[in-house]
Amino acid sequence: MKVIVIGGSHGGIATIDALIDKYKYLDVLWFDKGNFTINNSLDSQKSKTKIEELKSKGVTVFQETEVISLNTESKTITIKDLKNNKVFYENYDKLILSPGSHPKTVDLPGADAKNVVTMANRKDLLKVRQASDNDKINDVVIVGAGYNGVGAVNMFINKNVSLIDHNEFSLSSYLDNELAEKIEDKMKERNVNLEMNNSIIEIIKNDENEVIAIKTKDKILSADFVILTIGIEPNTKWLKNTLDLTENGYIKVNDYMETNVKDVFAVGDATLTKFNPLNKNIKIGLATKARRQAYCAVMNLENKNIPFFGVQGSSGLRLFGYKFASTGLNEKQAKKENLNYNSVYIEETKLDNNFVVKNTLSKDNPLIYFKILYNVDTYQILGAQIMSSNDETANINAMSIAIQNQYTITQLAFADFFFQPEFSKPLNFMNRAGISAMKKEGIL
Repeated sequence: MKVIVIGGSHGGIATIDALIDKYKYLDVLWFDKGNFTINNSLDSQKSKTKIEELKSKGVTVFQETEVISLNTESKTITIKDLKNNKVFYENYDKLILSPGSHPKTVDLPGADAKNVVTMANRKDLLKVRQASDNDKINDVVIVGAGYNGVGAVNMFINKNVSLIDHNEFSLSSYLDNELAEKIEDKMKERNVNLEMNNSIIEIIKNDENEVIAIKTKDKILSADFVILTIGIEPNTKWLKNTLDLTENGYIKVNDYMETNVKDVFAVGDATLTKFNPLNKNIKIGLATKARRQAYCAVMNLENKNIPFFGVQGSSGLRLFGYKFASTGLNEKQAKKENLNYNSVYIEETKLDNNFVVKNTLSKDNPLIYFKILYNVDTYQILGAQIMSSNDETANINAMSIAIQNQYTITQLAFADFFFQPEFSKPLNFMNRAGISAMKKEGIL
């Protein structure tokens, strides 16, 4: 069985790993537009060794090669070698697509100015890092207050930074205001100019095509460097009229990661994903999702045995002294879906204060900020968020499983979490959130 894998990011890497795990004998061709050394953060010798190791397992790697078309009738792909500009063809028995995504293009006057980047790849990230160390760059404007945007703020914290987003507060796709405002307070302490409920309408440049300022709805901000982080688009234009795509270009797949064409599978950012809290397919750009999809696709190459169970969109980050994570829906998403929901937010210390006083080994007892959302009609848990100066992010995995298995607030209230005084309280904060929700709904 000859398998072709397209894409060298998380989905492609996991697909290769899964194929090696599942099959003793392989005939795999792996194509990627990029460079294997750069994509996998390896030096040239380690990259050569890795490619040789893959070859010994039946995987042939093609770097800097772009797949430009797919013929599903003849089961053939057309490939362009980017190094010598030559075109060649390969046939397949099974095809697994992981073409990934790219930053959304912006139709802004001046977007072609020097020192305007989108963080599309490692090369852009290198430009950002170099800019953060450049003493000649003082005024930095970052557009988009998601993970990439707020993370970029942290890199330029010793410069004059403005963060622009059309939402009411930063990180609004992951956190609600109770937690997001704590991150924003930290940014304000570091003199970051937060321009929420605002949007960029023009990038102003000089005669040398250098950015000098940006214009928003209500003001002009000086800028030596501009970073645009305003979402992603799938790399699927070459698949139009070949596979079944959504209006936005995402590849439609079934529960087994197979497209509408037999023997053609797709994983990663270019696909929609079953989102369990809403029981519908949405776009979710997470490496964890791509890797699970990849394993699912490989497990179903020959027989459709294992469906993809969906995701809760669990993610986390460390910023400005806080570690936070979220899973499922937040209030912004729940309102957008017109759900009848309610929420509980609690703040409490990790350990019992009496234990901390008595035990000199546990002097640090930080606050944990925790929130859950639930359906008022069914009491089913819809989402959760956690934040602390201590790393409590792993607790979000329990909430993710609870959401996937449609746990209610009552089940959360009485869930069995372990207790040891040096690690936790007798009544876990997740239990307490469930009890608070029961009280709020008059159940308790």
